[in-house]
Amino acid sequence: MCEDRSTPDCKGFSPMDSAGLTGERLDLDYAEADAVLSTCTRCTISNLNAALGEIRRVLKPGGSLHFVEHGHAPDPEIQRWSTVSKPLNMRLAGGCHLTEPISDLTELAGF
Repeated sequence: MCEDRSTPDCKGFSPMDSAGLTGERLDLDYAEADAVLSTCTRCTISNLNAALGEIRRVLKPGGSLHFVEHGHAPDPEIQRWSTVSKPLNMRLAGGCHLTEPISDLTELAGF
């Protein structure tokens, strides 16, 4: 990690902070973040609506949410497979909900 941004290897990097483990409560002030990054985590958050509300709270006006997530698939065959394998997957993958409608919930939260 680039602690000293003046070193040649760190030029051009922006500082990044981790602000919470579950997302339901982010340790940031209102409108403090320029951007929020979420990668393959929202499928395990027990209260995704609360986490999305926290993201909206901490983002500055015009700030951006960047995410790479998985969830409810648009393909009916994959939906069936996801539903059948969900109980085992939740035990093996830290509570991951293969059928969580991540995109729909994100849009409903105003993103």
